[in-house]
Amino acid sequence: MSSFNFVSFQDWYAVVNQCFFKKLGFDLYYVSDMNDKVPFYQISAHKSENKHSILFFDQEPIHTELLSTVVENVSDWYFTPGQRFFVTSEKSNTVNRYTQGMNATSIYYFFHAIAANEWYRPYRWNRPEYIDHQCLYITYNHLITAYRAHRIDLVTRLYNKNLISQGLVSFKYADEKTATESIQQCSWYTDESLSIFNQEKHRLKTLTIDTESVNGTLSANVDLANSRKAFLQIVTETDFYKDKLHLTEKTFKPIVAGQPFLLLAGRGNLAYLQEYGFKTFGDYWDESYDAIEDPGQRVGAVVSIVEQLSNLTHTQQQNMRKDMQHIVEHNFNHLFFELRPVVVAELTNNIAQALKSRDIYYNPADLRELYRLLVN
Repeated sequence: MSSFNFVSFQDWYAVVNQCFFKKLGFDLYYVSDMNDKVPFYQISAHKSENKHSILFFDQEPIHTELLSTVVENVSDWYFTPGQRFFVTSEKSNTVNRYTQGMNATSIYYFFHAIAANEWYRPYRWNRPEYIDHQCLYITYNHLITAYRAHRIDLVTRLYNKNLISQGLVSFKYADEKTATESIQQCSWYTDESLSIFNQEKHRLKTLTIDTESVNGTLSANVDLANSRKAFLQIVTETDFYKDKLHLTEKTFKPIVAGQPFLLLAGRGNLAYLQEYGFKTFGDYWDESYDAIEDPGQRVGAVVSIVEQLSNLTHTQQQNMRKDMQHIVEHNFNHLFFELRPVVVAELTNNIAQALKSRDIYYNPADLRELYRLLVN
């Protein structure tokens, strides 16, 4: 088998199956489609000898209530004879409880680091260069749900601090009733956040940056023109409220664009990103927000950093931004030229450990060949 370049992750799973799991008689299941309505996820499979089964549910965070109700064909994985394995891209107690309940063995790897490396590959020769910034920040907040109500919290706080005009903001605002319902369904939304929402809700409206209609292909694109107008990017990740170590391609967009960033994700995810060799900006502002347990206070701490930066003169902002350039360049180079072998090794090593834990024999040469294929 020669090396390959894949266009979609169906190719990724096909290679993992053909090169390795098919030889062990595994049925390999994977997410082949995602939708905005039930069923949210479509599971497809490469069938083999039905000895064992493995499900790659690595593209999205794990919400067990969704897995049991709105994932089509997930039961096929569960009822396959033999041992069951469950591949995720998050570290959390949710995964631990789910796999224990399913009598399955979990396998973790940082899927979205591979996705970003692959999707954003065309940008790797468009190196980060700072000229000047026209606005203080940029932040994308298209999808608003109960799980993503932190995006409402961010935008209302930006209004509350009179910072909304200093940035480029996307915000899909249907109406006050829909926003209120999302907040009411979010059991983590704090009283302080609700109070700010009630103060500012009359000012909320749909805000756009690059396009009014959003489709799935935008995940694989970076809006360089608008991103590079901003001093920094505020990333509002998919998961924020639950204690999950889980990041998506959203976190890598400012890295590709050559920007500093503030990260609104689950508690501890900034440190999690650092574990993979990325550098952040603690020399320039207080990154202890990453460890704040209260979600409203965590959003508030990020907005406070933006407010502090807004009080600097433009020349002071320029000087700070120029001084950060070595971090920006390190992150860019690390994503495109250093990270992929680390994550592929993580995947193959964790596969090996999981199989050994279930006394399933495999040929180490096959796993080495899988590493070689995936790392290119």
